[in-house]
Amino acid sequence: MYKKDSRLNYSGKKYYEIFIFAVLMFEFAVLLPNINNNDPYMVTFYFLSYQDLGLNTRLFIGSVFKIFAEYISVKTLFYCICIITACLNGLVALVLGKVLRRSFDETTDSLKIFIILFLSSPFSLCFLFYKGNFGYFDLYLVLVTVIMFLFTGNKYLKWLVPALCIIAEAIHPGWMLLYMPAIAIILIFEHYKNKYKKTSLILCAITFLIASISLFYFQFLPHHIDFKSPEAVVSFIQHRTDFPLNSDIIMSNYFLKVGTYFYDSLHAVKSFAISYSVCVLAMTSPLIAIFISLWLKAFKKAEDKFAKFIVLLCMASPAASFPMFFNLDWDRWIAAIFIVQFSLVIYFLDSGFACVVEAAEDIRAFFQKHLFLFVFIIVFMSMMVFSLGKVFLYLQIDKNYIFSLIAKYRALTG
Repeated sequence: MYKKDSRLNYSGKKYYEIFIFAVLMFEFAVLLPNINNNDPYMVTFYFLSYQDLGLNTRLFIGSVFKIFAEYISVKTLFYCICIITACLNGLVALVLGKVLRRSFDETTDSLKIFIILFLSSPFSLCFLFYKGNFGYFDLYLVLVTVIMFLFTGNKYLKWLVPALCIIAEAIHPGWMLLYMPAIAIILIFEHYKNKYKKTSLILCAITFLIASISLFYFQFLPHHIDFKSPEAVVSFIQHRTDFPLNSDIIMSNYFLKVGTYFYDSLHAVKSFAISYSVCVLAMTSPLIAIFISLWLKAFKKAEDKFAKFIVLLCMASPAASFPMFFNLDWDRWIAAIFIVQFSLVIYFLDSGFACVVEAAEDIRAFFQKHLFLFVFIIVFMSMMVFSLGKVFLYLQIDKNYIFSLIAKYRALTG
């Protein structure tokens, strides 16, 4: 670890946050969908609450919105989502700016490299801005995860992490596979950083246990619903908005068995898996190469077995999301993988994790010698940020395919 007194004093320089926020808001402004072009899959969930469907899955956000207003027009909902997205951009800008301003001498330039790569990546926060993803609950999963990152290093606030895990799972049970690996690795790192103190071990155990129980409850435990059909649910809640809510979405998430839905999803996945994978690999190959190189270098430079174990977990973390790829919306899962990777690198650089600091310095030195290559990567990925939405059209087609399967299921079951 590097000592705190080796940190630079950038307290007087405030432009980091402003620059990062400006980049994120520019991407948001360019990619923001039309106010009249709302996704029924997204909108419907905002009007489902615990009061309507009991302690069921994916109802946390709708319940929070219902506390503030019984009736919400689709335009009001659109503006609310815009404000929340802007707040997330602001929070991320503040965090990254603070990390840069309090960085170690050895990490400042490396941090700048990875933050620039993050801002130019087509699978960073910008995935939340696309037409097909705008307003989806990933927005809140990322927000809660960022808050967890802030809490893990605090002596007192870190004990709120288990409670935040429950909230994250209540928002969407996919959080466990997508973002929990980052929190788990950070907690294990804090245990290592704090010389294996019992309190950090207890926090790890409590967090892992509560996250696992929450996943089981919200994803696998059957819940009773006091409605005979999805149409009955829509009829009951339709008065709360001027947007036509979608019963097929309710059918797939609350009436179909999990196995049935995933079996049908798998058939849809087959239709785009190869072409989509090729496109994504072409877009992200520079980032994949950088992260593979970074973790391999960090593993070789790690001082002890536990440090090597942490680095191995970072390398293996994308595998945790593998089950999600049997479902649709691959862009959301891929973005989560890269957000987790960037988050881990930035957290370790901020914490002074020696092997990662040295590995990142090697990456920085390489790009310093090959500046044209770095500029090319940034320009290439930035172009992808503003064209990736066209690739996502594959998934829109397959959602309709799933809904057609739901219709067939209804016909067969009467």
